[in-house]
Amino acid sequence: MTYEIGESFKVTDELTDDPYEITVKKIWNEASDQHKDYLKDVDQLADNANLTFITYTVKNLGDESISLFNSIPEFYANDTTSGQVDISYPDNGFKKEEKDPRDFEIKPNDTVEVTGVHDSTTYSKNTAAFTWEATKKDDKPIVLQTSIKKRKDAPGTYKQGEPIQILDETEDRQLVATIDNIELKDETDIEKDYDNSSWFVMDIKAENKGKQEINVQEAYPDLVVDDKLRANSRADFFKVGDHLIEQTSENDQAIITPGEELEGTLYINVLNKYAKDMELYYMDKGLTTNIDFAQKLDYNPAH
Repeated sequence: MTYEIGESFKVTDELTDDPYEITVKKIWNEASDQHKDYLKDVDQLADNANLTFITYTVKNLGDESISLFNSIPEFYANDTTSGQVDISYPDNGFKKEEKDPRDFEIKPNDTVEVTGVHDSTTYSKNTAAFTWEATKKDDKPIVLQTSIKKRKDAPGTYKQGEPIQILDETEDRQLVATIDNIELKDETDIEKDYDNSSWFVMDIKAENKGKQEINVQEAYPDLVVDDKLRANSRADFFKVGDHLIEQTSENDQAIITPGEELEGTLYINVLNKYAKDMELYYMDKGLTTNIDFAQKLDYNPAH
């Protein structure tokens, strides 16, 4: 379930079943030059590193005191490692009282305001998400830094031939992909990686509308079976005219320069036991396991 900044929602402690209410008040980023020592401590040394901050309140709805530590959210975003928010940096009330956040308790009906932080990069803002009830598989509460309403890469179902904004990360990384003529073929003239397998074959036009070079592999759709993401084969090829682009991470011909379009045919090798049930998505770069935030292509071989 997704909530907006400023919207309150109820959360249940996964260990004690104690109820509490969360209200996110603000999410923002600060540049790395203001927090060099902290970024060094957390081993975030990327050139475009920064910090994502969150301020939220926790209200104890139960009859017993609850642990503040159990209400700390998890952070997810593209281009960074997910993990629990650090509420010991910057200063919070419990820190001023020289208390360990794991020992700080909230009394019944009391409300505590907390500010926490997680290392991120300049590309994290549009995909940043905070979640609660970490072990819950479905319907965990989620608050996005950038509302779906404001994102160009919004989730939804897209028709073949319809342009899809798959990257929207500052003015630097803007990528639009158009996929058409999707087919499942038993044989082609390309050597397969798997025995008992077939090929997904599709036309792709990838348009770099940003200011930074982008690898065409970013335009490849993700393979999903039963709502679970599967890794692509090592034998994927992108064919431009009569030329096959292999090992795209090491091939200059796979690079799309700013303002350039690259058109070709993508071949994805898939095992036959999955092929008939496989669907094509662009998964959210931050919430990679959450199908509700994905962009889905309207093609399924079984249909």
